[in-house]
Amino acid sequence: MKRKAIGISAVLLIFGILVGGSFMLHPFGAPDYTFPLKQGDSFYQRTATDDYYIERGKTTEESASANIVAAVLFDYRGYDTLGEATVLFTAVAGATAMFRRERKGDENE
Repeated sequence: MKRKAIGISAVLLIFGILVGGSFMLHPFGAPDYTFPLKQGDSFYQRTATDDYYIERGKTTEESASANIVAAVLFDYRGYDTLGEATVLFTAVAGATAMFRRERKGDENE
């Protein structure tokens, strides 16, 4: 019974966090969503991140990548790409662990 209560509490907590977080999202498709970017000692407003990636990804000042796709993927979105690779690795490892076959002569059990 205690285990069931902990499970229900965990589900309710996660549900509450997801619902609360959804209220903090900007409206869908709102192109005028601005956020401050620090430039030296002052802040200035940008209207979209893609403008920043396109402007800075072409030059070699910030990125030494061969093209803009590589610049965005590896220079600007590196942590995101690392997270996606981690999720993919975890999924493959989990599927492998679930579907592996037991050997008939295994005496370790």
